[in-house]
Amino acid sequence: MQVASMNQWLAHHGEPGRYGHNTFTSGLPGFPDLTLISERNDGIIYAELKTQAGRLSDRQKHVLAQLHANGAEVYVWRPSDMDFIVERLGRWRKR
Repeated sequence: MQVASMNQWLAHHGEPGRYGHNTFTSGLPGFPDLTLISERNDGIIYAELKTQAGRLSDRQKHVLAQLHANGAEVYVWRPSDMDFIVERLGRWRKR
């Protein structure tokens, strides 16, 4: 979120709610955790955030594939991807 803000990206992080031991989200199941909108007209990014060992559910895979098939820039980001994340959010795409 901090890297996004420093590079002029609006960020929406849909954090899941918890009820006891259950985790739930509102809206579309499998929708990525993070939506970034460039204030420099550099696009929109959807990113699913995972721990280093975290796995995508089948529903998450499906939603990410549908976003990608519709021309969206989509990622699965893990802590080890931080160098790439900093580079991507700091770069201006050529138009």
